[in-house]
Amino acid sequence: MNNDTIFIKPYKYELIGELGGSEISIMYTPMGAGAIPYLEIIDTDGTHNFRGKEISKDVVLGLTLVSVDMSKHLPGAPSKCLSLLVPDVNLLNQKDTSALVHTKCIQTIGVAASLPPMAHVGQVESYHIINLIGTASDGGPHPL
Repeated sequence: MNNDTIFIKPYKYELIGELGGSEISIMYTPMGAGAIPYLEIIDTDGTHNFRGKEISKDVVLGLTLVSVDMSKHLPGAPSKCLSLLVPDVNLLNQKDTSALVHTKCIQTIGVAASLPPMAHVGQVESYHIINLIGTASDGGPHPL
């Protein structure tokens, strides 16, 4: 590699991890069809799709964190949020290029929404850190 090498940013991240003995699969596209971000999570509760404003993206000290409220897919269940640390990746500017990535996500689960605030004393959420491995790539089908 020389100083003239041009890098591109990933179009898509495809990641797999384990939560409580079950597999979790995450696909994140920072700029999907129509330049709208897209996030798909497949876990024991099913397939959850998020687009555009349903995805919160924060950059803090150069680190990118994308978060979604999974509670909308689970009516009556405790609040459930998933936050993905998106690694910064440089890809070679060539067709069908990809790179191996290791990252983490944090699943936050709150007390049941049906409980009144005074019914629960102490910490009201629990956190589960999930190790993820997968690829960052420049291509593939664009989710609609």
